[in-house]
Amino acid sequence: MRIVVFTLLLVIGMGSDPLWASAEAPGQKGISRQEAAQIAKRSPEDQVLKVEKQDTSNGPVYRVKLLGNNGRVRSVYVDALSGQLLRNHK
Repeated sequence: MRIVVFTLLLVIGMGSDPLWASAEAPGQKGISRQEAAQIAKRSPEDQVLKVEKQDTSNGPVYRVKLLGNNGRVRSVYVDALSGQLLRNHK
């Protein structure tokens, strides 16, 4: 009976990935909405109005809509994987 249980556990263990392999490599998971908002803000006075994730042909991006301290609304795009600031729109 022990041999059967041991063999069964061994076979099941061979069919699954090791724990270290199941975690995604750094940078692959991407950044959170909160991190995208912090990257997009130019100054602490900027207010985040909305953060939405969009899929583009170049990969996922966050569109962060901000209200500046000058009263103007602008959209900032942040790469959802790398956190790189992509472009600004007024």
